[in-house]
Amino acid sequence: INAEYMGNQITETTHKTMRRLFGMGGPAEPPKPKATLQDGIKTCESRTATIDDRIKGLDAELKRYNAQIASMRPGPAQQQVKQRALRVLQQKRRYESQRDALSQQQFNMDQIAFTTENMKSNVQVVDAMRGAVTDLKKLNKTFDIDAIDDLHDDMEDMMSFNDEIQEVLTRSYGVPSELNDADLDDEFAALQDQIASEPVAQQEAPPSYLLPAVPQNALPETQYPALPNRTPVPMPMSSGARP
Repeated sequence: INAEYMGNQITETTHKTMRRLFGMGGPAEPPKPKATLQDGIKTCESRTATIDDRIKGLDAELKRYNAQIASMRPGPAQQQVKQRALRVLQQKRRYESQRDALSQQQFNMDQIAFTTENMKSNVQVVDAMRGAVTDLKKLNKTFDIDAIDDLHDDMEDMMSFNDEIQEVLTRSYGVPSELNDADLDDEFAALQDQIASEPVAQQEAPPSYLLPAVPQNALPETQYPALPNRTPVPMPMSSGARP
C-alpha cells in the first residue's frame, strides 16, 4: 500500500513538473473578446468624467488658497501658501491636458464609428440594389415586347370592329337615302308658311290631349244660369216732393 501511494505521488509530481516546464496539460484559457470602438468610447467618457471631478476638486482647493493668501500679510507664511497653490495649479494644468487628449481620442473614435456605420449602410443599399436588379431581370424575361405589340394591335382591331357594329345597329330604317338636313329644313319652313297663310277657321283644332285639363265637377260656361235682363221701373213720387 505504501509503495502504491508513493508511486501515485511521484506520478502526480512528475505531471506537475512537466506542465510547469512545457506547458502541457491544464485547461486552455478562453479567448478574450476583442475591444470594439464602442468600448473605447465608453472608456474615454469614463476617464474624462473622472478627470473632470479631479479638476473640480483642484479648483475648490485653489479658491481656498486664494482666500488664505488674501487674508494673510506678506511674509514666509504667505509664500508657503502660494507655493502650495502653484503646485495645485500645475496639477490642474496636467489634468486639463489629459482631458483634452482624451477628448481628441474620443472624437477620432466617434468619427471612425460614424464612418463604419456609413459603410455598413452602403453595403446594405448595394445588396438591396443587386437583389432588385436580379428580380427585375427575372420579371423582364416573362414579357415579350412583340407579343405585347401584337396584343395592342388586336385590341385596336376589336375596338374598330365594335364601332362598326354600333354604327350598323343605330342605322335608321325607311328613311330615303337621298334626303339630307338641308332638304328637311326647307320642307319644314314651307310647311310653317302654309299654316300661317290659312284662315283661322280652316285651321284644325288642336287635339283634346293638348287642351288644358278641366275639373270633373266644373260645368261649362253655357250651363251656368243666366241673370234675368230686367228694365228698372221708376218709383212714383209723392205730391209734396219736387220733381
